[in-house]
Order: sequence, then structure tokens, then C-alpha cells
Amino acid sequence: MASATAGFYYVECIDDRSIGFISVFPRSGDESHKADISYAVSPNYWGHGIVTEVVKIAVPQEFKDFPHLLRLQAGAIPNKEASQRVLEKAGFQREGLFRKYGYMKGEIIDLVVYSFLSTD
Repeated sequence: MASATAGFYYVECIDDRSIGFISVFPRSGDESHKADISYAVSPNYWGHGIVTEVVKIAVPQEFKDFPHLLRLQAGAIPNKEASQRVLEKAGFQREGLFRKYGYMKGEIIDLVVYSFLSTD
């Protein structure tokens, strides 16, 4: 999405083993009111609701820790419906499809963009 300052990582653990993460990257300069959030979890834990619960915890904490923050945003690959459901269940609003917007594994890809505002 754009340049970001140092990010924050939250590691999800079960039985002292990392199973995934959530990262938050605040923007800087004129975009310091925004931050990008992303997440991943081991396939062994897909469909268990773990990421949804962690995102629900992380979102209000980010707005508390960064009072100037107005917007958290995330991009999801269009065919990754489970990732989109995580964002929707956590209260993010779908904003639309950004065509040829992201970069993944050597390819330019489309992204479905979601946001959560401090006023939501």
C-alpha cells in the first residue's frame, strides 16, 4: 500500500509454538493517520477462528496505542475468501477491488481492499 514506518508484530502461539502472526505497519508523513494490517496462520489452523479473534483484539489496541490513527487497512487476494471473511467478521468494511495493485511471488496482483476506521 505505501511507505510505512517500523511495524509491530503479534505472534500467535499455541503450546509455546508460533502458528502465525499479525503485523501492523503505521504510515509516515502525510499518511501517518493510516496503518496497514496483515496476517497469516499455519494451514493446520485454518478455519478455527484464531486469526479472526486475534484481529478483533488487535484493532482496538492499535487505535488506543496510536490516538492519531484514523484508518487501518488490509488487502486480500480476491480468490482467498477465508481471508476476506476474517476481515469482515472483525468489522472491516470492503471498499473495493484495486486492480493490479499488489505484488506477490513475482507477480502484480489484484487486491480487495478493506478498512476499519477509528469511528467504526
